[in-house]
Amino acid sequence: MSSEYEPKKIVPGSTNKNLYKVNFTVDLTKIGGDGGFPCPKCGTPISPDDETEDKYQIIETKVKGDDLAELVVRCKKCKKYIRLTGFLSSSEERENTIESETV
Repeated sequence: MSSEYEPKKIVPGSTNKNLYKVNFTVDLTKIGGDGGFPCPKCGTPISPDDETEDKYQIIETKVKGDDLAELVVRCKKCKKYIRLTGFLSSSEERENTIESETV
């Protein structure tokens, strides 16, 4: 039995890149500090300084040129998917289509 919050199974030959359901979106321009924030569901601290990925896992990165545009992370405690936005200014986000790389 699969949960709606777990990644969907990849079907061979499928081009569907949406392999998970994003539960929350966090706009980093709306939070203060160093970019860390509590998980919106369980409160687990998610920090860009935590390079161990003990509390979260990076699921997808989206880049524009050489700049990070968006991240999707998964909280390891509650298993929720969180989209992080606000890395680029709004004018940079509108210029081009974001290239996507799924990890």
